[in-house]
Amino acid sequence: MFLLSYASLEKIFKGAFTLQNLSEIEPSEIEEKATGWSAHPSEHLSPTQISLDDGGNINTGLRIYTDGSETEKGVGAAFCVLTDINIIYRWSTRLSLRNTVFQAEILAVHKAVEHAVTLPTQQLTILVDNQASINSAANPKSHNSIARKIFKLLHSHPHIRVWWIKAHAGYIGNEEADRQAKEAAETENFPETPLELPKPFIKTFLRQKMLATGK
Repeated sequence: MFLLSYASLEKIFKGAFTLQNLSEIEPSEIEEKATGWSAHPSEHLSPTQISLDDGGNINTGLRIYTDGSETEKGVGAAFCVLTDINIIYRWSTRLSLRNTVFQAEILAVHKAVEHAVTLPTQQLTILVDNQASINSAANPKSHNSIARKIFKLLHSHPHIRVWWIKAHAGYIGNEEADRQAKEAAETENFPETPLELPKPFIKTFLRQKMLATGK
């Protein structure tokens, strides 16, 4: 079952969305569930590409840290690239108020992998503090279309690995990605990336509105 975060519920009860807003949504804007396999059933990621062990001790070489953030003001996604202790590249974007923090997390991973494939071929680690995003990206039958894109990129670039990292543990890259994502979420005129809207979010929104109207 999909659960809304506290910040999303705050948006609903404070009236950040209206039925008029919802009526303006086109069917093409609603996220469709992907089905089947994203690759041949015999194709899997290398066992060394994905890890849910804390990768916080990986502090040398080329690393990319990702994060997604949801505040009362908005939703943001970001990543930063580090070589040893130096931040050499940053990316961030704002999402619609109607998008979810999971969408921000998975988008950040996708953008990080896309950036990684443009770099000189060497072992590279993407460090993600959201296990749900990692599990979704590693699943060739994921229902999430962005996760499927990540799987395909990782499968064709086995030198890129994705590891979980504990959030808010003082890791420089993780703290920087978190700061960037929050900045994007809270800056109203920040460049925005359009994403489809998740059906469970819309269903929950309508249910909450109907309950509120019936009181």
